[in-house]
Amino acid sequence: MELSSPVRPDFNPRISLIFCAAVAPSASMVSIVFSLPRCSPLEICLRSISSGPREAASSISHTAVPVVTPNAAIHDAVPPSSATFDLVQLPLGVLEQMRSRRATSRRGWSRFVSVRVTRQQAAGMQPMLPPETIAVLDRHYNSPVAYQPPQPSIFAVRVRNALQFRLAEFENNRLILRPFELNYPVQLIALGPHEMPSDLIIGRVCLTIAPIP
Repeated sequence: MELSSPVRPDFNPRISLIFCAAVAPSASMVSIVFSLPRCSPLEICLRSISSGPREAASSISHTAVPVVTPNAAIHDAVPPSSATFDLVQLPLGVLEQMRSRRATSRRGWSRFVSVRVTRQQAAGMQPMLPPETIAVLDRHYNSPVAYQPPQPSIFAVRVRNALQFRLAEFENNRLILRPFELNYPVQLIALGPHEMPSDLIIGRVCLTIAPIP
């Protein structure tokens, strides 16, 4: 992948990022990394906006995705501005072309939000989700069914009111959460009599923006 700007972003919460990407419609998850020269099918155009009052994109050719707190991603149908750190703007159509599997209870929820992955949340999921990755969540995909089998999907899951990232399956009324790294344990969450997997699955990780050390 190639950056069109020589300036490497530092993920400062006070900086807005503009991304322009050409993404294959069949991709189960788009991963954008800040690498140096060499072209690939995914071309990234990056523009950093210096700190100051945040402005909306002047063009309707982009979709603005809020970077929010984990708590807002879990609980807020429409995250408030007080829980929004910044905006990631992506070309119109990159996210909208993705299929949804929305639970009825999420009908009124805004579809896409993003969170910054902490070191604790990244544990067990590297190298797929390194710390400081911005993970875009599709909150209208609340089914443990993989987006593009046999490739596994990564899900944001509510576990004891905290946000975790895991591969997920549903079997025998239990949500099975598997880490990507084999030296981490598998979690089994038994659902209550009136619970559904969609009550715990916040959304599917559909796009990641990750720094390279």
